[in-house]
Amino acid sequence: MTPRISFLAAALLIACALLFPTIQAIATGGYIFYCNGLDESSYLQYDYAKLVLHLAGLARGAQLLVVFLHDIGLSGGWINFVADLTIPCLTLWLIRSIFVRVGFQTRDAWLASFITVIFPLLLLTIDPLAEALSAFNKSTYLNYWLSVPDTSELPIFRTPEPQLSYLLLALAAYLAVRFENSLILYPVLPLLYPFVGVPVAFVLIALDLKRYCGHVLRIECLIPLVSFLIVSVGLAGYYYLFVDEYIKGYMVATRLPLISSTSIACLFLNIVLSVLHKKKTSFLKWTLALTPLFAVNQQIVSGWLIQSNNFEQYSGTICAALILALSVPDLLDGGKRACLVIGFVLLVAVGAQDYQNNTAVLSGINLNAEVIDQLRKEPAHVAVNDLKASSWLNLVLPKQAALLFTFTKTFKTFANETFENYLCAKSHIQSKPELGAKFKDVFMAMDQAYRYGHKDFALYSNSRKNLGAPERDVNGIPTNCPDSNLPSLYLLKEGPLR
Repeated sequence: MTPRISFLAAALLIACALLFPTIQAIATGGYIFYCNGLDESSYLQYDYAKLVLHLAGLARGAQLLVVFLHDIGLSGGWINFVADLTIPCLTLWLIRSIFVRVGFQTRDAWLASFITVIFPLLLLTIDPLAEALSAFNKSTYLNYWLSVPDTSELPIFRTPEPQLSYLLLALAAYLAVRFENSLILYPVLPLLYPFVGVPVAFVLIALDLKRYCGHVLRIECLIPLVSFLIVSVGLAGYYYLFVDEYIKGYMVATRLPLISSTSIACLFLNIVLSVLHKKKTSFLKWTLALTPLFAVNQQIVSGWLIQSNNFEQYSGTICAALILALSVPDLLDGGKRACLVIGFVLLVAVGAQDYQNNTAVLSGINLNAEVIDQLRKEPAHVAVNDLKASSWLNLVLPKQAALLFTFTKTFKTFANETFENYLCAKSHIQSKPELGAKFKDVFMAMDQAYRYGHKDFALYSNSRKNLGAPERDVNGIPTNCPDSNLPSLYLLKEGPLR
């Protein structure tokens, strides 16, 4: 990649992320509320960010930054905008610098960094084949044994995590390469998003075992297995000492294995590249290929299965992209140009997808002075007849409380705190048949979420959990419904209604 093309790639990366919010800010006089990553509307919402930080501590340390930025006056939407403006390009530059440090020519380093950041999309559900596999996996018994990615958004755009972890990891890796000291990476591991940190620990320990203990572990293929055992035993200890029973309610006690779809893709890619270039596959590439497989099977040793699809989409896809990126110097010029074209096509595709998604969700929502005033004074009394739009609107103002109907209120301890008020609001709206019909889909989705607090989500447990009776009776009759807790503004797709 020439400097001009590199600049164009970075500009396109920013444009893909920021086209919609820029237009939105102009149209609304500076208010931004958009999402281009899975569940961003929850993790960027002030109260939920504090809750996650309280429950998970350093394991979700990025939420501390979200809370801090709210406290100094940035809304969830503006936090997303600033992060998307800065972090992807900084990460791209750091990855490029790492490749230069390990001996890549500058042009190859830019292309390798571009591949690392953009090519994960080929294994995500923006790819029709990946989407079909994900849909089939979720709807069949295959989910019990197969782990696959389940998002179409570019991982580097998901704020705050794994976006911030990628930046922190890239910075630590750059320093480790520059000073030729892998120990620099170890203090960073506890600060990373778990679905990034666990795979990184596996790769890092495997490389250090080969470097320092290779004369003892002479059978090279055993080194990744030893690393897997070390990481899994460490996780078992962490779960025992630091994870309480409440959080374990979202995990599964099992030792049954899983097949990793991204590991299969990585192994296939290694074989293809080895045949094309007539070169033996390096230890690093084989380790990267095994990383998602070992990440989704840590429960074999630890005894606890954690949401495996997150390992696939936030680390497994990166491993596959890195394997290709490491092969850039071996590619012919035609292959390099093909990678560049594919990368630009993927960027345009994900940019168009994000723009269309946000436009569809927020179409018909008029953020006028009345709505902004209500969001500033009593957002918990604003009822929107579209769950996604309601969640997006949680990001309008700094430290804004969640609207009446949003998935944020059904997660973790919030479910118990908000359930009675939900029943009151639902009963009040359903007492007005015409209005109730407009909220039918909202109530169906919220009822499903409240029953188990999302613990019945198939991808949390790979369909391995028997939940028994629902935790909450969504058809129950509320007992205490003061008028002060009822909706005061109905924001419908066709306009606000008192």
